[in-house]
Amino acid sequence: ILQLIESMVGEQAFQKGIQTYMKNNAFSNAQADDLWKVLSTVADFDVPAMMKTYLEQPSYPLVEFAANGEVSQSRYHLQGAEVKQQTWIVPLAISYKKNGKVSRTNMFLTTAKTSVSALAEADWIFPNENAMGYMRWKVSAEQLAALLEDISVLNVREKKSLLYNTEALFSAGEIELGDMMAVMDALVNDSDPIIGRAVVSTMGEFLYLVDKNNETMFGQFVAKKLAPWFDRLGVEDQPSDSTDTTRLRGSVYGMLSRYANTPKVEKVSATLANKYLADPTTVPRSIATRALRNMARFSDQDWFTKLRDFYVANTDANIRGTVSRAMIFTDEQKIVKTLDFALSDHVSPANAIANVYQGISGLDDQTIFYAWLDKNFDALSKKMPAYHIASMPEYFSTSCNAGNIKLAEKFYADKKANFEGMARSYDIAIDSAKQCLSLKQANQVNFNRYLKV
Repeated sequence: ILQLIESMVGEQAFQKGIQTYMKNNAFSNAQADDLWKVLSTVADFDVPAMMKTYLEQPSYPLVEFAANGEVSQSRYHLQGAEVKQQTWIVPLAISYKKNGKVSRTNMFLTTAKTSVSALAEADWIFPNENAMGYMRWKVSAEQLAALLEDISVLNVREKKSLLYNTEALFSAGEIELGDMMAVMDALVNDSDPIIGRAVVSTMGEFLYLVDKNNETMFGQFVAKKLAPWFDRLGVEDQPSDSTDTTRLRGSVYGMLSRYANTPKVEKVSATLANKYLADPTTVPRSIATRALRNMARFSDQDWFTKLRDFYVANTDANIRGTVSRAMIFTDEQKIVKTLDFALSDHVSPANAIANVYQGISGLDDQTIFYAWLDKNFDALSKKMPAYHIASMPEYFSTSCNAGNIKLAEKFYADKKANFEGMARSYDIAIDSAKQCLSLKQANQVNFNRYLKV
């Protein structure tokens, strides 16, 4: 919000206001209103009134632009949620193309609906200049397509915000999956690593829709989108790499190694995994985790025994963390062995909950986990710190699966009142799981259909 205000009043004026605020309140207590009042002296708008709409009510606005120039606002919410409608004082810095010319205009949307004649019949509208706005926004599918044709007019911040905004609209049920994917397709080959990371992050937002029924198709989708990045970046850091490039390398390899086990990815993963086991200093931890995880998930070899023994043989917390995060198996026997290992003396009480969490990460159907938890709850609860026991539902029971939700409800029914804080954690977990399930039910068919094309 402060960044938004700074962009509106200008850097020098904003700094002057902050300096005045600090001088006025030196060695004394202050409230947020004191800051807003001072900033109003360097702004040409009512800062306290605007901030009240953002800080004294939940959520944020969804601003919609109609082809006839009508601009309206409503409360943004995820698909299926029932919310009370609200209005904000929404500052808008709008770029738009009309009759072949790109123009800009600024306005405040202070009511539920207004009309801006300059925007009527615009080819495209981008209402978040330099990505400084605190809102979501929606234009027609035709205007979105036209904007993608002119994607080069947006800077890196704006491209990134466009992608995240579109994903948010999809989660709200405001646009179709095809529109979401069109934006991703327009940006997936962008040369800037910041955009590349945003694309991978957005792919991660679809993981709640990935299960045993479609994971092969999803892997093919991921390989098609990310293989060019993988070919360019590889897995080895270079002296000239920026921080964003290094992070993108890990993100791309992480998504490919978990979901798209192409021959190249498999070969690279096997080499890195064995290299790390021979000498952990030779492979960065983030890359090593992903390589080991690939072996655990796809290799026919007994990687449970390899990882367990390596964990036991090393007392370094970083090495143990790398190994435990890799112990994500799909074979049920190995999953149970991983859970049993979390109860052993080799795993510290503070790390037990994380080891169990990783152990069940490969499960779609958690029946075997709850069977294990029924049998071992006393041992697990005696081992873990009290604050971890209270947080168990949020760690273990936020699955986006109707059957898993029923298993969680049954398991915690006679336990949540016996441990301080567990009832609240349970409520949070079940609410999150049901919200995820609602999104899954709304989007699964279209997602599967898209993967098949």
